[in-house]
Amino acid sequence: MENEQIWPVKWGQERRLELIEFRLLWDGKVNRSDLTNFFGISVPQASLDLALYQQRAPKNTQYDKQQKAYIATPEFVPILVPENPLSYLNQVWQVEAGLAVKESTLLDHHPERSTPSCCAGFLTPFKINKLSKLSTNL
Repeated sequence: MENEQIWPVKWGQERRLELIEFRLLWDGKVNRSDLTNFFGISVPQASLDLALYQQRAPKNTQYDKQQKAYIATPEFVPILVPENPLSYLNQVWQVEAGLAVKESTLLDHHPERSTPSCCAGFLTPFKINKLSKLSTNL
């Protein structure tokens, strides 16, 4: 992940692009309000960031008018954030252990129950997304 070569942008915008990709990877979607709520930026700035992400990774996302969100495509390949399930689970565990507040992570929601580390090697972003949704419905 050579961020400097792929994403020649300022640090703040790079963080917003990372949030876009993280949410696409682990939640399957992202919208402008995710960016405006998380970073406190304007709607026009959020639109510019989403447009830049689409320009740099055109096969990763498409806009769904019904959901009013950008959806990860089947061709999605992360180029900014690691696809390793441990990166996601680490953020969940930090919140659970009281080492971090949810707002300091890139998580959209916090699952009620986390997955043991022994299972991390078998998980994919798709499976974590499904497990997370299941846990909130228990």
